Amino acid sequence: SHDELIEWLTFEIGYEMQEHFLVVFLSNQNVILGYKVLFKGTIDRSVVHPRDIIREALFKHACRIILVHNHPGGSLRASEADIYVTQKIVEAAKMMGIEVSDHLIIANSRYYSLKVHNSYLFSE
Repeated sequence: SHDELIEWLTFEIGYEMQEHFLVVFLSNQNVILGYKVLFKGTIDRSVVHPRDIIREALFKHACRIILVHNHPGGSLRASEADIYVTQKIVEAAKMMGIEVSDHLIIANSRYYSLKVHNSYLFSE
């Protein structure tokens, strides 16, 4: 369920003291095929490369992915960099037939969905 997913992601990276960028890999029936922390950064930044995300998704035969990263400072505000990288990953994934289901920002026990608040990033 959505609530269980958020609880699990909070446990995985929500309280980390540096940024972590995690990707959840899903089948076409939304079954979790796996997950991986692909990038670790500083207290306020991590470098994310779409090619690494797409490579892992293809390796796991994922049809969909959920992008997740934490904000150690506690802010749930999506930065311009968050929006930019989401757009680039969505574009790259689309070219490979992979859907980006959402990009979640986790801060402590709260979350922010870029799909809910910035739906234009995920539209056709």
